[in-house]
Amino acid sequence: MDETPKAEKRRKRGSEKNLQKRNGIYYFRQDLNGKDVWRSLRTTNPAVAKAARDKILREAKGDREARLEAMSPRKVATLGDIERAYVERWSIPDNRDTRRGNMNALLNLARRGLGLPSTQDEREVSLDRVTPGVIMAGRQNLIERADEEDYEARAQAMASANSLWRKARAVFTYEDAFAGMHLGDTVPALRRVKHLKVQLKTYFAPLTTEEGDKLLGALDKLRGERPGLYLAASLMLYCGCRNMEAAYAQREWIETEADGSRWLNITRRAYFKPKATLRLVQIPPALADELLALGGSPWLCTPDMTTTDRENLVLRDLNEWMRGVLPERTAYDLRKQFGSCIAVAEGLWAAQTALGHASITTTQRWYARKIRSVAPVRLTFADKGAKRGGADADTAPAT
Repeated sequence: MDETPKAEKRRKRGSEKNLQKRNGIYYFRQDLNGKDVWRSLRTTNPAVAKAARDKILREAKGDREARLEAMSPRKVATLGDIERAYVERWSIPDNRDTRRGNMNALLNLARRGLGLPSTQDEREVSLDRVTPGVIMAGRQNLIERADEEDYEARAQAMASANSLWRKARAVFTYEDAFAGMHLGDTVPALRRVKHLKVQLKTYFAPLTTEEGDKLLGALDKLRGERPGLYLAASLMLYCGCRNMEAAYAQREWIETEADGSRWLNITRRAYFKPKATLRLVQIPPALADELLALGGSPWLCTPDMTTTDRENLVLRDLNEWMRGVLPERTAYDLRKQFGSCIAVAEGLWAAQTALGHASITTTQRWYARKIRSVAPVRLTFADKGAKRGGADADTAPAT
């Protein structure tokens, strides 16, 4: 709806408040200690003049708030003060989101430990109330929400509580951000609060024989019904592909060796996360023939599909199909089953290489328990004379 002439004049006067144009140059009227002072903005552009005026007003407001805060007789800082110093006043904005997450973790624990309702602004709680006992109570509140009889749920709750506490404690590592601010005597004690002991049951339980029979039977049936979905599941099960690697697998990734074996050269692309790594995985002959049988498209499993359709195929459709076959499993368990088989047959380092894990710690977390079934290595040593070329050298003791 169009503005009336009076409304348009009021809006224009509001936008040009405290501005005056003299000889083509804009001036700004500012109140300094009760006196009106006109400052030249040194511009003939009205938009630039308004932006400069707004900047001056913001700086003046910040200075006024700082003076009032310095005059305040507050004895100890509040969590709100810490948030403003730790997040908003920090000069480097690169990791501001990380610091905001750390501050939210501290506020979360304080709110739970003090029993504050969600409607109350816990940011104005004085730091002298946030004692180590309060933090412990906040962590315990998180743990008690899990079923005590469910070991996995309780262990996960303890891990979440430790994660929150690590983030909360990181707030107090930036002491220079709180210069001139009294943080109370509880901060050193808060730093000494230890993590809760927790041991998560994170290893992957391989598919049982019954589960494997169900899976292979369902895959044979899926071959005729939805070939693209079948090939994506097969790439995850037999080649250890991630979901997105199966969705964007390309024909040019398949390499043929002199002995006739075919390998999948999984190449890092822009749509992969940084953890995805370049690796070569051998393709079973039957699966390689089925992949190459699809013609007319560079994509192996998703010919003539849009980007959204490709991602939905492996993130939504494949998971729905897997839940229909094995309700307790997900599509990613196909890749884990592949890694488990490699770990048993070739060892943990081979599993890390085949899965493309950047760190062996990730492989160890999921497959270390399964690797215990591998027989111990029997050490053998070469004859000392073989290295020197002598025939009568003593044999090295095998110790």
